[in-house]
Amino acid sequence: MYKELNLSRNNYLTIIAVALFSLWIRMNFPIFAIGPAMYDDFLFIKQAAEIGIGNWLGEYNNLTHAKGIGYSVFMLLNHGLDLPLKFTEHAIYLAAAVFFAIAIGRVYTSRNIVLIIF
Repeated sequence: MYKELNLSRNNYLTIIAVALFSLWIRMNFPIFAIGPAMYDDFLFIKQAAEIGIGNWLGEYNNLTHAKGIGYSVFMLLNHGLDLPLKFTEHAIYLAAAVFFAIAIGRVYTSRNIVLIIF
């Protein structure tokens, strides 16, 4: 059903160049948290800080389960790696895009479709 897809060196270089350009553009967009957004930005930051000090999700109240903990844990791990948050978010997004493009390329057995999808 799925055939081996051998990408050429030019395909790999094109994907890398597009990804680096995309990361460069993304790093020029400022990141900010809206402090008064108690149910969104502030909640993720607060939960990440609480997990970081060993107090799992902080004080139990009506907001404890309002959002999942995935993004808060991601923010905490990213802080531990000392990387910019937007960089890490976008790098994961690009990795998923490459994975998806290669998967579609294998279905259609086309190297060019990988570049178009990516």
